[in-house]
Amino acid sequence: MIKSVSLLLVIVLAASALIQVDTKRSRYIDEFGRERIFHGINAAPWYPDPEGFDPNMSLSDVDADNLRSWGFNVVRLGMMWPGVEPERKQYNYTYLATMKKIVDNLYSRGIYTILDMHQDDFNRRYCGEGVPDWATVPGEYTLPFPLPIAAEMQTDPVTNYPNITQCLERNFAEYYFANQVADAFENLYKNVGGIQDDFIEFWGVVSAYFNGTEGVLGYELINEPFMGDYIYNPSVLYPEYTDVNFLMPMYEKIHQKIRMNDDTKIIFFEKAVLPAASGFRGGPGGPDYNDRQAFAYHIYCGPTSRDGTPSWLNECEALDGFFYDEIDIDLNRTKLAGFMTEFGAVPDNATSMDSIRYLMEAADARAQSWAYWQLKYYNDITTAGSGESLYDTEGKIEPRKLRELTRTFAPAVQGQVENIHFDSSTGIFSLQFLSNGNITRPTEIYLNEDIYYPKGFTVDVKPGGIVKSEGRNRIQLMMRTSERVLVRISPNL
Repeated sequence: MIKSVSLLLVIVLAASALIQVDTKRSRYIDEFGRERIFHGINAAPWYPDPEGFDPNMSLSDVDADNLRSWGFNVVRLGMMWPGVEPERKQYNYTYLATMKKIVDNLYSRGIYTILDMHQDDFNRRYCGEGVPDWATVPGEYTLPFPLPIAAEMQTDPVTNYPNITQCLERNFAEYYFANQVADAFENLYKNVGGIQDDFIEFWGVVSAYFNGTEGVLGYELINEPFMGDYIYNPSVLYPEYTDVNFLMPMYEKIHQKIRMNDDTKIIFFEKAVLPAASGFRGGPGGPDYNDRQAFAYHIYCGPTSRDGTPSWLNECEALDGFFYDEIDIDLNRTKLAGFMTEFGAVPDNATSMDSIRYLMEAADARAQSWAYWQLKYYNDITTAGSGESLYDTEGKIEPRKLRELTRTFAPAVQGQVENIHFDSSTGIFSLQFLSNGNITRPTEIYLNEDIYYPKGFTVDVKPGGIVKSEGRNRIQLMMRTSERVLVRISPNL
């Protein structure tokens, strides 16, 4: 159903643009003033293969085309410290060039990249990854790994790595509480042996290399930082302690280093992994940088089975609701934009789909952006296996998961978003926004025609009319005036 006529068809896809933050509304905006929303996916920890296609390892032209067809407009890409600096002060520019090739390839399809210094459990010596071996030195008085949570593991005499089979006997999250892991984080925070200085310089090298790379949305400073050595420094158990005393001072130094090279991109930062609101009162750049810094957060359900399926769905959703309430507190207090840079990590079953749908609907209600964990397995020893990815063990797309993630949404809005809702059971989408006639680029809406609208769709716009663009899976609206607009899209039956 097409109604007339205060809308102007814009057939060509709008050009990608520099993204920053509207400090009055804490929303992402592009250089044209449109509010921007991101739906995306993770590709970490180790760098993907940029050539060909592999259901476990690639992030190539084929993958980028798929991501665009599914409506994803951001990838959170692991930017690994051991990849950049395998030996102290020796930087691997071949690795950086490979990562830039991936970033540029994604951007050619209109997909932005968040460069994420990814870690889980700090280092391979602790059944994890993230920090180079040379920066991982156990304290003199620490217990053998993984005491006190499990008996000591035998390690390779050359690498000091524990046997991978032994590692996988436990959920990786348990190893954070091993004394050596907790101590390693506290050593980083306290700059023992100068390793924090090295970490800051890592970000200096990365930001210098990617300065001017249009496809980089921003830099995420460290993934899921642990609280610190809770055995010898129990103060870290208080929810705000690590954020205030360890993380923010380190983040401020990294901010200064990055801003020497790149003063335009967004710096994303996380709180310590604790089930409570953070201790942050603002971002590492202070209020002057609120248009270029954002609070990154993760929400995961618990408890789950070993493959990630929620054990009790109602309890899972209640817990996720509590976590989102805590995030709301953080965002309101800091006056920063937010981004759910991880959630999901679930297999392709009905209970798991209910759980991620709950979080995506909660994100819609807040006009929040998100990135699902994750696209492929990428040999991540801290994940439950290929069940977390979009591909099954036979290399086939997991259909229920793709259906939930390829949601109808508005990546760019010509004005201020007031309300978003998408019902994945019916395909009905609604968007309410205050249009701004002074913005010269259109609202863009993504919709997956094959999955949700195989018989076509009906678009209603009040006031005015709409014309479908020529691009498949995408429509565009251009308002001539400033007014409240309601868009409704429904499948033809």
